[in-house]
Amino acid sequence: MKKRRIAWLVASLIAAILTSSRQSGATFDESGYIQEVLDWRAWRIEQLKDPSGYLTQIGLFWLQPGSYSFGSDATNDIVFGGNAAPEIGTFTVTSDGVSMTVLPAAVFRHRPRLARGGYAASLCRAEDRQCRNRH
Repeated sequence: MKKRRIAWLVASLIAAILTSSRQSGATFDESGYIQEVLDWRAWRIEQLKDPSGYLTQIGLFWLQPGSYSFGSDATNDIVFGGNAAPEIGTFTVTSDGVSMTVLPAAVFRHRPRLARGGYAASLCRAEDRQCRNRH
């Protein structure tokens, strides 16, 4: 009796597998898939090239231990272009790493970008309406 149940169970399982493996009429649209991948790649390249994207580098500054002022004013140690505030804050380099202190008058905003990590940041003058509206 037990052997009969096992045989019945095995036969039912095989029948279920065979009937579920039939194609349901769905087809694979290769050209649509290729176009979707190409569209995604183009979107990703634009995201990388964006002014706040990963590939945008506005300067290369090797920081030695100490403090560095930054902003758009020419008297800063690190000068930002665009619509950055004249004085934003300081970077402080120690053996523990780099910390950033932002002046109270500077507007500092950040927003999460893409679920893959990384952040986009904006440092601008408080009265700059265009900068505020971007975020």
